[in-house]
Amino acid sequence: MMEEVTEKYFKYEQIPIEIKEEMKEKVSRSPFRQSFHVEAPSGYLNDPNGFSFYNGKIHLFYQWTPFKYSEANIWYQGWHHLVSEDLICWESLGPGVEPDTDYETHGSYSGSGLSVDGELLLFYTGNTRNELSQRIPYQIIATLDTEGKITKRDFPEITGVPDGYTDHFRDPKIWQTDTGDFYALIGIQRQNKTGAALMVHSSNTYNWEILSEVKTNLIEFGYMWECPDYFELEGQGIFIFSPQGLTPEGPNYQNIYQTGYLIGDKLSKDNLYLNEKSSFKELDQGFDFYAPQSTQLPDGRRIVIGWMGLPESVYPTENFGYCGCLTMPRELTLVDGDLIQKPIEEIKNYRKNQKEFSQADLSSGIETEAAFELMIQTNNSSNSDFVLDLCCNKEYTEYTRIEYISDKKELWLDRKFSGTPFATEFGTRRLLAEDLGEEIHLDIFIDTSSIEIFIDHGKTVASSRIFPTTDSRHVFFVGKEETLCKIDYWNIDVKENRYAVN
Repeated sequence: MMEEVTEKYFKYEQIPIEIKEEMKEKVSRSPFRQSFHVEAPSGYLNDPNGFSFYNGKIHLFYQWTPFKYSEANIWYQGWHHLVSEDLICWESLGPGVEPDTDYETHGSYSGSGLSVDGELLLFYTGNTRNELSQRIPYQIIATLDTEGKITKRDFPEITGVPDGYTDHFRDPKIWQTDTGDFYALIGIQRQNKTGAALMVHSSNTYNWEILSEVKTNLIEFGYMWECPDYFELEGQGIFIFSPQGLTPEGPNYQNIYQTGYLIGDKLSKDNLYLNEKSSFKELDQGFDFYAPQSTQLPDGRRIVIGWMGLPESVYPTENFGYCGCLTMPRELTLVDGDLIQKPIEEIKNYRKNQKEFSQADLSSGIETEAAFELMIQTNNSSNSDFVLDLCCNKEYTEYTRIEYISDKKELWLDRKFSGTPFATEFGTRRLLAEDLGEEIHLDIFIDTSSIEIFIDHGKTVASSRIFPTTDSRHVFFVGKEETLCKIDYWNIDVKENRYAVN
């Protein structure tokens, strides 16, 4: 029996309309579509790319394989392009970077964006394989002009791989310093199968020089570092990356792959040693978080957005022709040596039907919409256990549980009974925070198929997918009287069409 040959497409417009219609119809049957999170119109969404401010708007791209779940055996992989004025409502501009040159025949991989001289510069990895199926990566620059046209430079900025490394060389994150110099970090794997990040430099975005690895105090920390990001806050250098291959250590590193950060000295061509002051800290304690990317807005805020998913995990939405969503955008600040993540202020503009509840109300159960925010302040002076169950059905057989264990002062998330099970091989419980005080502040955002928990004003954040099997949504609380001192509820109402593709 002959193996079916995959038909490859390098421009979205070339793909037959009937295949696009097939995917559109398949996705339309999903009960799990989000209302205020970015999802792909069809297919596979993963890393956020090109996150930047340009020409009066916020631009965001993401890795996109739109026909991965099609009945047809076809291939197309590039970037999808979105724009927004407030980070909540996004307009789809359709395909962005496409795999239409000889330097990206096997995919336009992840990269970043930066406004330079009236254009949006996009620096990304082109993936290719030769006749022996050996990977040859290229680091490519394209530019987006004010008319929305993307133009690629004739030749890659960096071809192949430096000596001493494997062909896993990808995901450049570019920035510009006050001196006008341009830098980028690119994830790479050493020949000994350990991860690192190379720093490259240019004075004008051409003729890039590979400086060296960013030096940290980490030794053999995973086999690959993906999606590096670098920026500066409060005079400190912040290095975020997603290492693969870490072994679980107690409650840490429980997901298949991790994302975290180091804080140290500023990086430059004259200083490649981060000299971090503390150990690697995970950026998110939930089940589903990876490959975040940040940008600075004109008002000075540093905003980060991540992929609320993980490679190699299988999600229930795949049965409906799509997979993956992005997290809520979050504002980053540096406080006492830790990155604090808070929901962006703009989300408040979409709060509707505000209600204040008592603990007795939650103990009896309240009914909610599919998309809502629940803000809770505890006053647990008796230090007693409590349970908060979200997205419950009427029978109380399905729920997503937040549990406080008083003798250990720990807060846990449990999605064992959240609905359609998935990725259970990685466990169904996560320790979110420990050594908590009497007063615990929770800001919880629920969408149709996700939960994001901001603990103690963003000191800890947990992002997870959940897939309730019913439209019935309730919240219940079980705990000692007067544990909760303030409970605020809002519907989150975002009405716009983020799924249309031009």
